[in-house]
Amino acid sequence: MRREKIAVVGSSHLATVITGCLIDKKYEVIVVDEKSDNFNKLQNGNLPIFEPDLQELITKGINQNKLSFSTDFGNAFGNIDVIYFAKDAIKTEDGVDLDDIYNSVKQVASSKQESFVMIISTQLPVGTIDKIKSMLNSKRIDNPIHFAIVPEFLR
Repeated sequence: MRREKIAVVGSSHLATVITGCLIDKKYEVIVVDEKSDNFNKLQNGNLPIFEPDLQELITKGINQNKLSFSTDFGNAFGNIDVIYFAKDAIKTEDGVDLDDIYNSVKQVASSKQESFVMIISTQLPVGTIDKIKSMLNSKRIDNPIHFAIVPEFLR
């Protein structure tokens, strides 16, 4: 029986918690991000954050070969149908710098020719998701990207 494999793009606090939850639910997970302190720590089994029981879940995932890591956006998404996008937006004095978000989303989309589901769970300014959707699907008439949005911090 093939285990469902899900990619998590990002290695921040949110991405690490999502990764642990997916491992706990028996998914195979690949964390994809640029090299960073958080990514390097996570890849070595050391969490950049503390959450109860999270260290055990990440260690279990690594030890059972259910958790892998890649910085290669071009080849990391081969047989993956669900990509969980959980990168942090960079806060600036003027608001938010979305260049890293847009670049990472473009890298994901250009590496997958088939249709896939992108779950976005990132704090973004209003209107950003619509821009991402139109930017990515404008050239994918036959194989659109399907989006699911998980908003954060709603009260």
